[in-house]
Amino acid sequence: MCAAGPTMASSALAQEEESVVARVEITGNSAFKSEEIRRAIATEPSRCKSLLAAPLCALGFDAFRDQRAFDPDEVQLDVARIKLFYWRRGYREAQVDAQVRRRDHDAGVTFEIREGEPVRVRGFGIAGLGGIVRDTAGLRRRLSLRVGEPFSVVAVEASRNQIEQLLRNRGYAHARVLLDALIPREDPRSADVMFQVEPGPLSRIGQIRVVGGEEVEPRVVRRLLTFRQGELYRENEIYQSQRRLYAVELFQYADVVPQLERKDSIVDVTVRVSEARVRAVREGVGVSTSDCVQVEAAWAHRNFLGGARRLEVSSGLSNLLTPSLAGRFPCSQAGDTLNRSSPFNKMNWIARVGFQEPWFFSSRNSLRLGVFAQRQSLPLIYARVTYGGDVALERQIGSRTPLVLAYRTERDSLDAGSASVFFCANFGFCLPQDLRELAQPRWLSWISIGITRDRTDAIFNPTRGYVARVEVEHASRFTHSDYAYSRAWADVSAFKSVGGSVLAFRARPGWVGPIGRGIEFDGLEAPAPGPDVVHPLKRFYAGGANTVRGFGQNLLGPLALLLPQLDTLELGCSRQTIDTVAGVWRACDAGPLPAEAFQLRPVGGIVSLVANLEFRFPLFGQNWSGAAFVDIGAVWRDEEEFEAALRRGLLRDLVWTPGFGIRYRSPVGPLRMDLGYNTTGSRTFPVVTQVDLPAGAQVVQLEQLYRYDPFSDPSAFREFLNRLQIHFSLGQAF
Repeated sequence: MCAAGPTMASSALAQEEESVVARVEITGNSAFKSEEIRRAIATEPSRCKSLLAAPLCALGFDAFRDQRAFDPDEVQLDVARIKLFYWRRGYREAQVDAQVRRRDHDAGVTFEIREGEPVRVRGFGIAGLGGIVRDTAGLRRRLSLRVGEPFSVVAVEASRNQIEQLLRNRGYAHARVLLDALIPREDPRSADVMFQVEPGPLSRIGQIRVVGGEEVEPRVVRRLLTFRQGELYRENEIYQSQRRLYAVELFQYADVVPQLERKDSIVDVTVRVSEARVRAVREGVGVSTSDCVQVEAAWAHRNFLGGARRLEVSSGLSNLLTPSLAGRFPCSQAGDTLNRSSPFNKMNWIARVGFQEPWFFSSRNSLRLGVFAQRQSLPLIYARVTYGGDVALERQIGSRTPLVLAYRTERDSLDAGSASVFFCANFGFCLPQDLRELAQPRWLSWISIGITRDRTDAIFNPTRGYVARVEVEHASRFTHSDYAYSRAWADVSAFKSVGGSVLAFRARPGWVGPIGRGIEFDGLEAPAPGPDVVHPLKRFYAGGANTVRGFGQNLLGPLALLLPQLDTLELGCSRQTIDTVAGVWRACDAGPLPAEAFQLRPVGGIVSLVANLEFRFPLFGQNWSGAAFVDIGAVWRDEEEFEAALRRGLLRDLVWTPGFGIRYRSPVGPLRMDLGYNTTGSRTFPVVTQVDLPAGAQVVQLEQLYRYDPFSDPSAFREFLNRLQIHFSLGQAF
């Protein structure tokens, strides 16, 4: 029933119709969350049109509000909708009342629910699967229906669909599952359920008819399908084939339709396609905190030489405007703020030609070839110029489960001076002749194999399911590489819908180990006993918008503190000519320096572990959402450091950073702003600087480690602000 307080006179009906819904409350519910019930009703409260307009809405400017008119008839229908919601989920005694309270032109609606006791499933069985499914007990465990749970029509229908889909993926194209449910009169709060399976005939693929193709021949379309005439009918292959047709980007419309009207053992298939433009041009402009301003352009021929083969020529520029914007918004993590002529402030570029064969001895195989040239920099770690090529063979071993075998070779040269801190702090290569030798062009070539299994419900913003990726790679003389190593990493993400929100989790471990010395030492003065070198591209780094958000880009884990040239600083002692490197810090009796005296230089590690837990929830309307998160992670510099962490327990080394964020759903994906809070204290790092010696300038690592605290401030409020890290990016963190 709908109670509206005192009876209103007919003269007030016009005012009632003009009222707006100020709030909607749901009370008395315990079995289901209010967010679930709200999605089942039509009455919604008025709300601000956007987060940016919230201050104006708070001041009473109704033009910025999405006003929802109060409709008493709709409220009555919502009472029935909530009852149906509960009935379908086993609560057949549920009662619902609506209370409406008005104040001026505002109406507040409260739905009061008395759930009662549900009807519960006492038992259920499956008949008719003999000879088709051996492990019926395992099948029962996978179904949505559960013994002892409420007798939910939603769960029953889901279970019936699960059984039918299982059969249709085993060749029974016309399978049906009939339902027999009994609620005994002597026990009205229990239900017995029986699924009666009618599998029908075992079916095979018949004639495959292609409709709509003009430039693309029907045989090419048939070749792209993952099934062939005469093969056993499997429904998942129908969907997989449709996704594959879209994936080649040659069709703007593709539909694979099995003809199931005839209930016999042959299933004909009709493929309807509408071709897209064969030639396409793409361009784009973007801004990011680590690459500053970026531009890109690409040209593609989607039917090169026929057969849906693809040829693409692409190019891009990045790090634009970095010399003037380094360290400032929006390029806060780009470039080198100490030296405008630094290699990290130069423009990056890439040019690539790629070719793809979508059918390589099988419709499940595709081949990709490419040649490229690029200049790439990872801020304050390295800058390099490289030329090379790659080849990748991909095989679909299951639905949305590609296995990729790839080989990449490149002639790699580090920009002079860009990696001097990296090699000096990590491996002891500090002499100018060593750094010059390491900057010489060398081959970096590796072979890799990776597998991905995607069971999520959406690409950009999943709400349920999981996606798992594992990849291992190897480089040595066997792969024509001057660097030798083995490397492995995994990335596992899981998503669970919780009412109208999503609970998301990710774990990403990684390991890399040099083989032998890791690099040919000819011409290098290797420090005794000699380091095991790993190329800076292949070490692991953490911190940033997609890993641990309480840190800046790559600033979690091993760092080196870079000081300007030591003889230009006042370190508590008189300026003097330094004849030896050892003991410089101690000789000058240096006290604590301000954090801004150092430049943080990431040096990476051989083992990393990052994990993220995030709760995503709706905020305003359909486009705005929020997130609360906790990120944890650690990166260990070398094998000794990691073994020591194992002895004392890895958890002691993991750092954690909580935070929250806001997302806006845009046509290109979620636009994201995250604010992370760094909980760490001071940490001890090596100090690297450049010293003017009689023989010339030399990069050195000082003998004494330095305890560094970037957040310390006499004001507790300023220290709190120092610990906050803001990230702007496109797409979810994972």
